[in-house]
Amino acid sequence: MVTKEQIEHWKALYGKVFKYTAFEGEKEWVGYFKPITPEVLDAYDKTSKRSKLAGDNVVMENCWLGGDEEVKKRDDLSLGLRDWLGLLLVKVEGEMAEL
Repeated sequence: MVTKEQIEHWKALYGKVFKYTAFEGEKEWVGYFKPITPEVLDAYDKTSKRSKLAGDNVVMENCWLGGDEEVKKRDDLSLGLRDWLGLLLVKVEGEMAEL
């Protein structure tokens, strides 16, 4: 069980924390994730060239903070999570202009 204190500690370490919740009837599973780092993004890019699922696994494993391990291990739960992994890429948008 992840506590509020643990979440606050993660926020202090990583800036942001993301919570993913999967539902099946009355049952729910939760996973907590930190933002994607440049190193994880690079590993994802290299791995996903041969397999998108393998690339997603790089993100899931390296950004995982805690929660129900089944989120990562059970195929149906991890397939649902894959749709949301892009939200872990935290960036500030800007503009580029030719001078």
